[in-house]
Order: sequence, then C-alpha cells, then structure tokens
Amino acid sequence: MSDNAKTIEALLYAEAREFSIVELAKLLQISKEAVREALEELKKSLEEHGIVVVEQGEAVSLGSHPSAAKIIESLRKEMLSKELTKAAAETLAVILYHPGISKPEIEFIRGVNASYSIRLLQMRGLIEQKHKEGDARVAVYTATSEALQHFGITSAAELPEFAALSEQLGTLLAHDKKI
Repeated sequence: MSDNAKTIEALLYAEAREFSIVELAKLLQISKEAVREALEELKKSLEEHGIVVVEQGEAVSLGSHPSAAKIIESLRKEMLSKELTKAAAETLAVILYHPGISKPEIEFIRGVNASYSIRLLQMRGLIEQKHKEGDARVAVYTATSEALQHFGITSAAELPEFAALSEQLGTLLAHDKKI
C-alpha cells in the first residue's frame, strides 16, 4: 500500500470523522486526483477487513463493513428506536435520497414542519448541516456516514431505487420552484 493510502487510513482512523477530498489533499500536499487514487487503493486493501471506506459526496470516513451491519444495528437499535420517531425517519429518508436539501424543501415534500426532526437527527449524528454551494445564507442537510452505517451501506446509491426516487424528488422540487 502506498504512503498516501496509509496516511489517509491513519487520519481517518485517528480522527474518527469525515474528511473532504480537498482537506485530505491539503493535509497530504497532493492533488485531489492523487487522494482519490489513494482512496481506491485503501478500499481494495480493506476488502477482507471489518472496516470500509465510506463515501458521502466529497467526504470520506471509515466505517464498519456491511457484513457486520446486523450485529452493530442490534447494539444501536434500542437507543435509536427509542429516540428516532416516524417523522424523523421520514425526514432522514428524504435527506438520504436528496442530499443537499434545505429545510423548506424537506417541509414541502413532507407537508409538515421539520424543525424537530432535523434537530433530533442532528443530535443523533445522522445528518449534518452545511451551507448551500454559492449561497452561505442557505442551510442544507446531508446524511452522515453514521446514517449510512446504520443502514449497513457504504453509499447512498445502495439505497433501494436510489436513482428513480432521487430523480422524482429533484423533479418535484424543481416544479415547486417554478410555482
């Protein structure tokens, strides 16, 4: 394994948080393409291990292997099931299928106020708030790698009917903006 891949693995492990591709490139003083190549190398080296590289857009972290999802889920299930309401689960689904969605857009899709659900999901570490690209005044939400791990997946693209539902949400939101 290359030094870049080893260093990225060490950073992801030691910090136990997401890093953006840009952040890793700056830390290692290499190009974004070199980071992506090192990440691919790291993914391959972890194929027979209990951890995987979890990608969420331009962010990466380490997570548990999907084969361990059931046992990990059983460990977390009691806490999450007590705290996660149906409304919060619906809100999380909307965010998973349409990353970078704003609170008003979530409320448009669900037809109800989403403040409590968003706050609950943030407290549980399942979503994070970012700023809309090009407009720092608009807050948008994305699922965290913990949310993906909770479902035993490494990418939102692994969700059932991801492409079709993401497209439908995009069409719905685009139609709403025209009104």
